[in-house]
Amino acid sequence: MVTRRVHKRQMLLLDDDYVRQVIEYTLAYCLQDHDIELHAIVTEGNHLHRVDTDGDGLRPEFLRDFHSLVARQLNRYYGEGDAFFSNKQTSIVDNATPNDVLRRIVYTMGNPVADGIEREGKNHKGIRKRWPQPEKVIKRPEGFFRPIEQGGVAPDEVTLRFSRPPGWEGLTDSEFDHLLETRVLAYEKEKREARDAEGKAFLCDSPGPRPGPRSFPKSRHRLFGLAPLIGAAIKEHRLAAISRLREFRRAHKAARLRMLAGEKGVVFPHGTFQAAKRWAVLVQPAPT
Repeated sequence: MVTRRVHKRQMLLLDDDYVRQVIEYTLAYCLQDHDIELHAIVTEGNHLHRVDTDGDGLRPEFLRDFHSLVARQLNRYYGEGDAFFSNKQTSIVDNATPNDVLRRIVYTMGNPVADGIEREGKNHKGIRKRWPQPEKVIKRPEGFFRPIEQGGVAPDEVTLRFSRPPGWEGLTDSEFDHLLETRVLAYEKEKREARDAEGKAFLCDSPGPRPGPRSFPKSRHRLFGLAPLIGAAIKEHRLAAISRLREFRRAHKAARLRMLAGEKGVVFPHGTFQAAKRWAVLVQPAPT
């Protein structure tokens, strides 16, 4: 699961027709350019969650292009020239198993309820979509991309597609969709009842107007805390994923030191990205 927040938590992702068009067009354009499979996405006023599968290990390039293009388009729309997204590192949680992917989709789809925006996620005003979803053709937003006939690279239209999450081969599409929806509704019910028990209001129940894009949330911002890299509900899977991450870091550091010492033909571990792109180092093939 990938999460990115707006600078200072300003509500610049609040849904309107142009903001929605920018996000959906840019997402579809970058997904097809980097061959990443999208499973779910939710946008709220100051952040977005996305669950996807990065089969070719191109997520760093995808994030660079998607966030940069969205930021520049919406900065232009709002008449701003400063940073659009937070300078904090993008949160990327690597899911250990198909069940963990499902849990992240449930979390993503239920986030408008968990955050106290809506009592039911289906009423969310922002983008809230998951597989299975019909393909959507989106026209290029005005005012930023040059048409192809004028030397640009962005087509007039792109198609936003959602892919079935990995695993669960024993379930048909209909059965898997039912499982996902059942889990999402149960998660929303849990979060709704918890907020009611604590006496916390929902934004949808407030009589006044909704916040505008220049507003900020009233909730306190948590400045410090853990930023998980691994999503695994079962301890055995979590420990195995942590072990793999530690081994990768150890092998990467050893390879880098050997290369800096002047050794030729050093092979970096599978998963190395920046060194492969910047210095064209050799990288081990993916394990079979």
